[in-house]
Amino acid sequence: MITYRRPRSADWLAFALQVRRTGHAIFEMEADERHHNPMGSCTAAIYCDLAVQRWATPTPLLWRKAETFTTIELKINFLRAVRKATLTAEARVVKSAALWDTSSARVKDQTGKLVAKGAAPA
Repeated sequence: MITYRRPRSADWLAFALQVRRTGHAIFEMEADERHHNPMGSCTAAIYCDLAVQRWATPTPLLWRKAETFTTIELKINFLRAVRKATLTAEARVVKSAALWDTSSARVKDQTGKLVAKGAAPA
């Protein structure tokens, strides 16, 4: 099994791993003014980085040996603007294949409202 290595972006995004098990991970972060775009809401990059890091976390637990990977495609829907919130991103491996895994992620605010969702093969 590959150990979880906290990415450097975790310091700026201030996210924390809450749950990690085979094919499943949950992260949480406090979104605030540091993450805003010029219009006063969280920039799309916040959703993308939060989702991509989440996808990357459950995938290595499925591998039998140490391997590396990269995101080869990213699909994300931005459903709601966020200004200040506790965001929770939950990722699940949808399909694990010989050459790539496909994962999905859902990002919600502290009230449980869905703010973004997406999928990515890696």
